[in-house]
Amino acid sequence: MKTLPFILLSFLAVPILGQSFERVLLPIQPSAISGAAGSTWTTLVVERNNSDHAIELQCFAPACASLQAGAATIVQAHAAPDPAFIYVSSGELANVQLGLRTIATASDGKEAMMEIPVARESDFTAGVVHLQFVPFDEGFRQTLRIFDLDGVDGSVVRLRIFTSSITPIVDTELVLHRPSTPDVNGRPGAPAMVMLGNLRSTYPGLTGQGYIDIEPVTPGLRIWAFMTQTNNVTQQFSHFEP
Repeated sequence: MKTLPFILLSFLAVPILGQSFERVLLPIQPSAISGAAGSTWTTLVVERNNSDHAIELQCFAPACASLQAGAATIVQAHAAPDPAFIYVSSGELANVQLGLRTIATASDGKEAMMEIPVARESDFTAGVVHLQFVPFDEGFRQTLRIFDLDGVDGSVVRLRIFTSSITPIVDTELVLHRPSTPDVNGRPGAPAMVMLGNLRSTYPGLTGQGYIDIEPVTPGLRIWAFMTQTNNVTQQFSHFEP
């Protein structure tokens, strides 16, 4: 296994019965799925505990390991690649490091590792999410994922995509749905989300470069989004976030 860097995350504080917890969104759970042209994507989570005592992560996902003192854990699973929230006691925030990575294996056996972004409280907004200078290149497919912060099924967002003019090529509303993930001690185990798997195929007018605006329509909705561009041959991808 390749050596993986760690990303120190900030989390969303959630007070429950007098105890404060921190929340982080994993846009994709640890999983192994088959892709196009005989490729595979293996997504894993790297977790490290820098303290001198064990730390329990709370979630309804394979990533919820018991982190032993001073130890690092690589969580790899064959679960569905749904999103998930992870909770950790606020007092342990400085002691926990997490990283989310995907290994893409092409049909010829060549491997490449890519980072998947994770969302902090400050990443979610009740305003407009802007994805700037995103490419709509031929030979690639673009996947857009939109998430809410509170796990509310049926929330609505407005999607606009612009290319060469101030008039959007795309102007539509999308409904976010929460996967069938149980709550975690009364807190949402997953966000509601919507995924558009191939923007150029869904909206054939997209070419060149452009930008994407995503705006909450449902009152009180807070959202975050990112887009990936995947090479149709190598299956390697890059990501674009606000």
